[in-house]
Amino acid sequence: MKKLFILFLIIFIACGPSEEEIQMQIDEAVKAASEDNITTILQETTTTTSEIERIEWESTVLEINGCPNPSELSVNSNYNNPIEINTFATLGDGLNKFTIDLEVNDERFDSTEFSRNTDPTRNWDKGSEITFPEISFLLTQELYYFKYEITVFESAGSFSEVCEVKSDKDKNNLAPFAIFTNCPTTVKANSELELIYSVVARTDDISFVQFEFKDESRDKNFQDLVLSDNLPQKWSSSEDSYITYPVGNLQYERNLSIIGTIYDTQNRSFKFACGTNLIPPSTTTTTLKVLEHKFLGRVSDYLFPESTVADIDGLRICLIPNTRTHGALIDVLDTYDPIIELVVSDDITEAVQQFRSGECDLLFEDIDLLNDIMNFYDNPDNWVIFPKDINY
Repeated sequence: MKKLFILFLIIFIACGPSEEEIQMQIDEAVKAASEDNITTILQETTTTTSEIERIEWESTVLEINGCPNPSELSVNSNYNNPIEINTFATLGDGLNKFTIDLEVNDERFDSTEFSRNTDPTRNWDKGSEITFPEISFLLTQELYYFKYEITVFESAGSFSEVCEVKSDKDKNNLAPFAIFTNCPTTVKANSELELIYSVVARTDDISFVQFEFKDESRDKNFQDLVLSDNLPQKWSSSEDSYITYPVGNLQYERNLSIIGTIYDTQNRSFKFACGTNLIPPSTTTTTLKVLEHKFLGRVSDYLFPESTVADIDGLRICLIPNTRTHGALIDVLDTYDPIIELVVSDDITEAVQQFRSGECDLLFEDIDLLNDIMNFYDNPDNWVIFPKDINY
């Protein structure tokens, strides 16, 4: 019996599946079970996703307009120009408040808050547009640092938009600045000329201001006027200071130049000037004295003392209308008929500035005034008065 059982067992083992076949059957069973389980999970996941509503979060959008560039912080070319900052916002989700911070040079101003509590009459709903109060001021002192920052506080956090500008000048070595804020074109005889000027202290305090007078109607000019009281300290300014000048009786039209020079405590200086025409009473019947007029031009335009009107074709001449100089220029142009362009100036100060900046190529004035202009500025070697002879 025992032998029969052993024989049967041997036959069973020999005829049954091998180990490899058994393992393959096991692997196929596991794979089939996994696919059924994944299918079930996907079906459940799809069902769950279709039941969730997607919410889109939108933050507030900020826009700052009018942020100045570094050169616009300097009074040299931008005195009394406005700096205007305008800010707009489109409201988003979860808004709590806005804060606005302003810093100018070393002065930090108090933070300003805008919210439903500070302004309950405003529409604070999502999608509403807000225009914030304009930040606006005239540039009357030198700025070396300017920062305007608006911050949004939302339930999801906060973020800021910033206008931050640093001057491109060395604030440790800036000369003072001054300017006549009024300079009339003409002044009548027997009157008093009042000139208003502003002074800007930059790196150091102002020490004194000196005024020089050049009056063609007087045999001897007034002595220089020196002022040293109530002048601004560094990084500040004074406005609406003034000097007066008495204009006496006149028989002829004359020119008056008033040249100011301002000094700081380190002896840095800056010149500013006003030129005007002194007009005799309208009742006078005296024939006006004929004065010499010449041109002031640049050597770079191939002009020399020996040049004549024939050499000014294609150039631009700064012209102050309705003046004696205007009439003299018209006579020259009518006689020689050069091809030129006229650039209108309000007064001699503006004409000189336009000539220096390149807006015009020539000045036409009395020879004495042209010599004063040459002596006033630092680059006379680049300029030339012509023609050498009175013959144009």
